[in-house]
Amino acid sequence: SWNYSSAPDSEEIKSESAFTLTSGRVNRNQNLAIRALFPTSVFQENLIEISDPNLDLDEIIQEEAEYDAMLQEQAERDEFFAEISLPISILLSVLSLGIFYFLYQKYGKRHSTNTISNRETVVIPDKTPPAIIGRLMSSRHSTSQHLVATLFDLARRGWFNIEEKEKESSFWSSGNSEFVISLSSEQPDEHLPKWEKMIVDFTTKRVKSGKNTFDKLFQSSGSKVAKWFSLWKKEVKNVFDEKEWIDQKSYTGVWANVAAQFVIDVAAIVLFIMGGPTAFIALFTSFIFMFASAVIIRRTKNGEETYQRWKTYRDGLKNADERTLRMEILDLHFIYATALHLSKKELNTLIESSYDSNNNRHFPWIVLMSGSSHTPATVASSISTLAATSSASFTGTTGGSGASTGSAGGGATGGAG
Repeated sequence: SWNYSSAPDSEEIKSESAFTLTSGRVNRNQNLAIRALFPTSVFQENLIEISDPNLDLDEIIQEEAEYDAMLQEQAERDEFFAEISLPISILLSVLSLGIFYFLYQKYGKRHSTNTISNRETVVIPDKTPPAIIGRLMSSRHSTSQHLVATLFDLARRGWFNIEEKEKESSFWSSGNSEFVISLSSEQPDEHLPKWEKMIVDFTTKRVKSGKNTFDKLFQSSGSKVAKWFSLWKKEVKNVFDEKEWIDQKSYTGVWANVAAQFVIDVAAIVLFIMGGPTAFIALFTSFIFMFASAVIIRRTKNGEETYQRWKTYRDGLKNADERTLRMEILDLHFIYATALHLSKKELNTLIESSYDSNNNRHFPWIVLMSGSSHTPATVASSISTLAATSSASFTGTTGGSGASTGSAGGGATGGAG
């Protein structure tokens, strides 16, 4: 409808500004609407433009009625969705939980290990290599600690020597010694699996190029070292998969849960748009259970039992001393402790509580300088720190909990004790 406050008897009536729209909506050209409602004699002809000669008052009234009806329907629809938003959001949340629970029970429920003792032990469960068992105990991830442990194990078996040598002091470095790795004069007559041979070839090449100190062994300004480490992890994964410790069928539950939660997410987003913020309850719940899909992945029965045996061994190493450990394999215990991510403090406790400073036969692959104040305990821990800190620069790796940067910067002077 159109309103005006006074009769069109002044200059104001000659201008469109004398009239105001009270409906708040213009469906067609404003001049056409004015032309249909008021006689043209009160307007200046040059201000009138007719783009639809068939426009009439009845058509305008009908359009306005249709628009009002549309607004009414929209208001009723908004009110309807606002009312159902909360109950549907709760329903979607319950559905999300129910789907996850069902799929977890079917595909992810853990196998019982009642036949396996959970008492701490210091007996090495089997001969599984450090990097392979380390991956099982690290949620199927290969880390720099597994690489370090394998390097130590190769040195223990005679492929390399780790030696403390005098270091030139400078303004930029502290300490008077550093640890270097060298090739053994006689290489063992031993067939190596591909993932171990990769480390032997890599270390040999680095040593021959002059990068034989542990603070340089794994460092590189380019991407070659990172690419090599990525290939090494893939090879470890191949060997790990051959053990069949992970139930591949459980991945079916993972992807089914992801798909179901995604559908609920979409429904929750639509409800959020139509019904308001209460739909965030369902959206948040479905996102949580989507990311929780990873816990559906489970170990096979053999994998679960293997995990339990190595877990009790790992727990035993944390509290071990000379009364419980076999001293002739102390260095092997240390290697496994490194692969199992014992903390720096736990590594030191393990070695220092068992090592006899008057007898270095427990670590024959670590050679100290004459008159050195270090013991294999401080050397091994320092090397672990240096190697893990350096390898942490690899793309996609983690430094591991058995190392800290505190003793990595200054060689081995301060030790790790």
